[in-house]
Amino acid sequence: RRARERAARRQAEQRALSRLSEHGFVIQNRDEKLRLSAKGKTELEHIIAKMRSEAPFRDQKWKGGWWIFAFDVPEIHRGARDAMRLILKRAGFLQLQQSVWVHPFECEELRELLCEDPRLEGRVIYARVDKLNNEVRLLAHFGLQRKP
Repeated sequence: RRARERAARRQAEQRALSRLSEHGFVIQNRDEKLRLSAKGKTELEHIIAKMRSEAPFRDQKWKGGWWIFAFDVPEIHRGARDAMRLILKRAGFLQLQQSVWVHPFECEELRELLCEDPRLEGRVIYARVDKLNNEVRLLAHFGLQRKP
């Protein structure tokens, strides 16, 4: 059973990598290391810009919950870990702890993008919570108010 699960996971990873490669978002060098292509970087910037400036957040009514990204990426994937931090920061997330980030609105496109990376599979948690302790700082940061 475990062997079938590993094989299925590897197959899914290969399909995802093939799709990203076919669309020109990633480049694989001779050492089989992946990196974002210029097109991939442009698309990532587009997604981040859309999250920041296009008004999905400004026009949305805050529902009182928080979206949390938490991750545990080993040192051998340091580049992916550092890139994830930069992406989350640029997308407007606030860092709560070293690998825990929060945002008041759902960011499904970003979640899909970050979770596509096979190096991060099973290492990223994306969850919605209704309330966080000591959220006064978060409310002020995002310019929100909790209704009584």
